[in-house]
Amino acid sequence: MAGHKFDTVEDLVTGRPVVGATIQVYEAGATLSADHTTVTSGTYATIYSDDGITLIDQAGGERVTTRTNGFFEFWTNENSVVIQISYGGGPKWAIDDVEITGGEVNSDLSALGVRVDNHDALLGTATNAQDLGTFTGSTISDNSSVLNALQELETAVEAGAPTGDVTASGLTMSSARVLGRTGAGTGAIQELTAAQVRSFVLNEVPVFNFSDDGEARFYADVAMTLTHQSTSGTGTIAYEKSTAAAPGTFSSATSPITLEAGAWLKVSASSVTGLVAAALKRTA
Repeated sequence: MAGHKFDTVEDLVTGRPVVGATIQVYEAGATLSADHTTVTSGTYATIYSDDGITLIDQAGGERVTTRTNGFFEFWTNENSVVIQISYGGGPKWAIDDVEITGGEVNSDLSALGVRVDNHDALLGTATNAQDLGTFTGSTISDNSSVLNALQELETAVEAGAPTGDVTASGLTMSSARVLGRTGAGTGAIQELTAAQVRSFVLNEVPVFNFSDDGEARFYADVAMTLTHQSTSGTGTIAYEKSTAAAPGTFSSATSPITLEAGAWLKVSASSVTGLVAAALKRTA
């Protein structure tokens, strides 16, 4: 809905209605002459001869003219305009800041329309939609309201993981199991055999680094066997072990080294130049 402006033009001398006066309408901010008779510069406003349907092409020479009673009218989306009135061979006066009835209403409606469009874009719904449309999954029902969709999401989240047996790669677990994968990559988890679990645990490799002559100790919290894997750098590595009963007494040991639970392994380095490192692997 465009704003509506209507008024009458009366002769400045006689006060009688002027027939055939021309009205030129400019956007707000147009410049007026010092005597306020002429618009010296400005941009023609977009105006209509009816409610926003039939354009009056002012730039093309079309004009609003007064009727037999001096009455004129036009419609526009502007909130205010500048009007120049001419008759009797030339401009008579120019009026600044002419407010348009309904113009602000139209502006508010336009702004409201933008907000509605933004609202639709935010929700991802069609214009004037009354629900959220369809969903590809099964958690949220199609054609739900926002409240109903949120409720279904909340219910699904709070339900958590399903209870009962857990199935992984065809395995139904009715008692405690160890699950994992025997190789890197994606795919279903599987139940690990005792041998596979033992293999993972046994692959631990303690490494001892020395930058000078000295010793390091390793505590066996469970019974195990350690096998010497490699020595790098310059220096001599020697192994000694204790028993659980006499943890401070050590005797020479060679790979593979069997340690009982509670025993200590002492790794000594001598004649070190720069750095020497020894790596062992648990094999049992």
